[in-house]
Amino acid sequence: REMAKANARACERASSARDIAKADAFELRRQLKTLHDKCTRQESQVSDAIRAAEGLKARAEAAEAAAEHAQSCVMAATECEATKQSELVDRARREILDARASVSA
Repeated sequence: REMAKANARACERASSARDIAKADAFELRRQLKTLHDKCTRQESQVSDAIRAAEGLKARAEAAEAAAEHAQSCVMAATECEATKQSELVDRARREILDARASVSA
């Protein structure tokens, strides 16, 4: 009879331990799912950040190319303006020489 009571108590303890283990397992599965969901969101955010960085890099490269083109255009325009000024100076000199020649004549 004592043995039956001891077995019954042992069964109750085992059942209680099993219930606790089930509750712990359920909680651990819930935490695992929460962490999995969080990781998935973070992976998505990292992917978005990488795509944004790649887009910014492409825009920066395009801006750099545009700046180089603008610089070469400015240099070409400056060279053209210098040539034009030189031609005007040469023309003015010729006109002065022509005027002096016509005054002396």
